[in-house]
Amino acid sequence: MGNMFQLIGEILASIILIIGDIFAILRFKSSKRNKNAELWLFEGLTRSSASAIVVLLFFVAISRLFVMFQL
Repeated sequence: MGNMFQLIGEILASIILIIGDIFAILRFKSSKRNKNAELWLFEGLTRSSASAIVVLLFFVAISRLFVMFQL
């Protein structure tokens, strides 16, 4: 059961990361190339990576609880 939660977390984290990166790149391509656009690109890439890590850690923590309590 714990491995299933880890797999779900990995899949969701990958989806969040890919979609967030695509939106950040598309927003950068559609904007004027100035300093703010580069900052928005960095912000979008960082935000999607951080969100993916949080989701992954959440599901790993749930799976560890299942293993610890043998549910």
